[in-house]
Amino acid sequence: EALATREEAYQAGVPSPSAARAALAETTARLCTTLIPIGDLPGAIANCRRNLSLTEELLRERPDDHVILVMHAVNATGLGNALRLNRQPDDAAASLEEAIRRHAALLAKNPLDAEVRRRLAVSHAYLANVYIDRKQPEQASEAFGRAIAELEALAKADPANARMRTELSYMLN
Repeated sequence: EALATREEAYQAGVPSPSAARAALAETTARLCTTLIPIGDLPGAIANCRRNLSLTEELLRERPDDHVILVMHAVNATGLGNALRLNRQPDDAAASLEEAIRRHAALLAKNPLDAEVRRRLAVSHAYLANVYIDRKQPEQASEAFGRAIAELEALAKADPANARMRTELSYMLN
């Protein structure tokens, strides 16, 4: 017998299709970031792409869902990084530019969101690495400059934040 409402489904412990997609999106996001450091770039790329597809579906249903918007931007960054490491600089740049646009849109809504600002800095730094790989030093310098500017803004806003100071120090060296 079919459950009549979402509330009944929730009470019965039956996830909605949207909730199931969200859970799968979270899993693929974790796989994307986990597989990069162990060198499984094809697996990372596949999971990042699957995550982006899932989050796009979810955003059609809930276009203002902050968690999904952040997940989508973060995985565009992860995909860009994996593609760069897999020597696909054009696709990497496109994914990172999308991530930067999405992070910037999130910051426009909430300029005080430190985590989104940090992730924006990471996206700029990864894009700088793509430019280095392409032997485009001017663009690399500009992208690193944007990354540093974001981290400096974070360090200034919260001087006690050791993580931001460490990341900024790393970028400057």
